[in-house]
Amino acid sequence: MLRQPVHKTAFSLALIAWLGGMSSPAAYAQQTFTLGVEDSRAYGIKALNSNRPDVAQAVALGLLQRDPNDVQALLMLSAAQTAQGAGDEGAITGKRALAHAKTPLERFSATRMIAAAKAKSGKYTQSELWLRRALQAAPDDRYRATVERDFKLVKRKNPLKLDLIFSANPSSNINNGASNEVAWFFDLPFLLSGEAQALSGIEYTAGLRARYRIRQTATNATDLGLLLYSKTYSLSERSKRLAPGADASNYSFRAVEVSANQLNLRNEGKTMLSYQATLGQNWYGGSALNRYMRLGISQKHKVSPKLTHRFAATAEYQTRIGVQNYDLTTFSATGGLKFRIKDSGNLSLSLEGRKASGGNRSGEHTGVKLAVGYAFDKPLLGTDVSINMSAGRRDYPFSIYAANGRQDNQFSAGVTLLFSQTDLYGFSPTLDFKAAKTQSSIDIFDTKSLTVGVGFRSTF
Repeated sequence: MLRQPVHKTAFSLALIAWLGGMSSPAAYAQQTFTLGVEDSRAYGIKALNSNRPDVAQAVALGLLQRDPNDVQALLMLSAAQTAQGAGDEGAITGKRALAHAKTPLERFSATRMIAAAKAKSGKYTQSELWLRRALQAAPDDRYRATVERDFKLVKRKNPLKLDLIFSANPSSNINNGASNEVAWFFDLPFLLSGEAQALSGIEYTAGLRARYRIRQTATNATDLGLLLYSKTYSLSERSKRLAPGADASNYSFRAVEVSANQLNLRNEGKTMLSYQATLGQNWYGGSALNRYMRLGISQKHKVSPKLTHRFAATAEYQTRIGVQNYDLTTFSATGGLKFRIKDSGNLSLSLEGRKASGGNRSGEHTGVKLAVGYAFDKPLLGTDVSINMSAGRRDYPFSIYAANGRQDNQFSAGVTLLFSQTDLYGFSPTLDFKAAKTQSSIDIFDTKSLTVGVGFRSTF
């Protein structure tokens, strides 16, 4: 069996070849001699270390004449092919090695070799998938750390970034219904129907966020983006009894967005400016709801290793589909600070102000929101923990339910648990707890909700 350093060296040379090419060393002197199997393997590895993958390939082919299923020779051949720029051939050979691998280390080495070959041929997304397989096959934490490093290298070169969105969230209020059975309008009590009250159930979120980088320099990048997003629901038995006529599909929400984003680095990378334009449409209850356009600018500046500040401003115009003079233009601005607290965690603070106006009179409002978040550095009972809280107020000058408009006070608090010590192909389970409450001057807009979210997050 090939020794452990052989696996590492073979892959490392393939990775070096993919990342930047290989220099041409002095030519090997032509020699004729006979070597045993182990000496041949050692000679092939020496050739790889000397930037002579052509010699290593010849040695590997000789070993494979003796045994076509020699895993160590197949790994050497795959590394040599990849180092010479033949990534597709290197991937095929790596798959042969994987098919005949008998030990965990051989399976790990073959999988990682395939990832390097895919990257060499420019198939970065496929390389990322194979690296996730390699992570799952890693014999110990040392090998896992190496795969995570390789993944970051591939990710930086990959113009395509894909994020899958999935979660299942039991909630006490899936329809944003009122928290009371009775609402008062103009000093008169009204009994709310079951469908107008908070209905419990499960929220299912699914989506895809894609980004493709079409241009990049040392200080600038241009991205195109796509977002597909969906929320569907199922009602609890209690909700079905409270509102027999309610249909969970009436609360479904879907959205599609396309975007363009320009990134600029300044001040030796300490400042990042981002300009974004977005077009989108959403649906509610299966029917088209709004079309919208959003323009945004943001700046993130690293003042010191312990302090980062961010500022963002957006302008959004939306119009109701099929309804005239029901548009709404919203301007918002957000400022935030992120503090690094030594040996403890990261504290974030943000303040947002917004103003909306337009033909949709009931949607016109001004608002302000303060948010606080904290992420602990050290796991608590093996779990990464972060907490967040927010408080805000919105003033609606016009309401059909009150002559003096409507005023809402909004509060929320949440805890996110990331079980980073448990993962599958680099994805770890998450558990989110969120409580939200709205206190409104109009009873029907008083709401409460408690949501528990179960999902997955990539750990690198």
